[in-house]
Amino acid sequence: MLRPGPVSLEVTNAGATAHDLVVTGHGVSAHTPVLAPGQSTTLHFNAPRGALLTLVCGVGGHEPLGMRGILRVTA
Repeated sequence: MLRPGPVSLEVTNAGATAHDLVVTGHGVSAHTPVLAPGQSTTLHFNAPRGALLTLVCGVGGHEPLGMRGILRVTA
């Protein structure tokens, strides 16, 4: 769960190939650049109260491999 309001996520690619993070839903559309293994960045967005946000790796073919999730913003 996530509290509503401004969010800053520190994102690190701990994998062996390139990845990114895409967050969408309820007016949120935020994404990191594609990160090489070991690279980090900070992702900023505003989490609306009560939203269900979708998180995926947008690199081609990664989402169907299970690189996705749902994040609930508290009401």
